[in-house]
Amino acid sequence: MPVDDEGLDVAALPPAARLVYVTPSHQFPLGTPMSATRRTALLAWAARHGAVIVEDDSGSTGSRHGSRTHAIGGAIRLSGRSTPSASRA
Repeated sequence: MPVDDEGLDVAALPPAARLVYVTPSHQFPLGTPMSATRRTALLAWAARHGAVIVEDDSGSTGSRHGSRTHAIGGAIRLSGRSTPSASRA
């Protein structure tokens, strides 16, 4: 998928995709964090398409860019919307 200086190009996601795996604190291959605008766009895209976002945010606590990035799931909680819980086998 295309990545630029703001992270994943959400507009380039295939409409049929039902799962998106992201590393928002260090988007490969550039290593830049996904911008707040792109995180919001990704949440909106997932809601419109009934898709699931799998977020590997292991780099959020040690950002090379000076400030800690927040998990995309945190944006859902801050907005007052509910998040689906994952079941564990």
